[in-house]
Amino acid sequence: MQIFAAMKRVVVSSCYLAPIGHYAAMAGAGEVVVDVGEHFVKQTARNRCVIAGSGGVQKLVVPVEHGDLSHMAMKDVRISDHSPWQRQHSQALRTCYGGSPFFEFYWPDMEPLYGRRWEWIVDWNAALDELMRRWLMVDAAVARTEEYTGQALCREGVSVVDLLFNYGNEAMLRLKDYED
Repeated sequence: MQIFAAMKRVVVSSCYLAPIGHYAAMAGAGEVVVDVGEHFVKQTARNRCVIAGSGGVQKLVVPVEHGDLSHMAMKDVRISDHSPWQRQHSQALRTCYGGSPFFEFYWPDMEPLYGRRWEWIVDWNAALDELMRRWLMVDAAVARTEEYTGQALCREGVSVVDLLFNYGNEAMLRLKDYED
């Protein structure tokens, strides 16, 4: 079931637990292209997400290997395994959302992803994105392009997991509130 008119093509960045607006744009599209050829940009949703806890917002950052990232395509960015980031992120999500009404429904599918080693940021982001789109019933056809398009949308804001953990199946209806 798709609740939005699927007519347009949207080009998006590969994002870690992308913001709600990212999925609102995807839900309103007939075709979604994830631009993994675009340059990695530090301090963006490409390797960080924002979650909401009782003490305010918290940023979770996936560490990437250093180098000249300013001209590196997203598809070439490796995740650094020099810190226990997955365990920290998993714990932060459990702490912030463990008491949320729908956490227990979604978390069993997410948790194993945090126990697996990931080499490439785009693969990590894609695995989580696939879950989010399935849960939100985003039916748009999704493809990757390795050629830089210069059109990718990289939104900022609270992660879509906030919406899912708090509203469950109603999350897809609430995406309308975030449409551009």
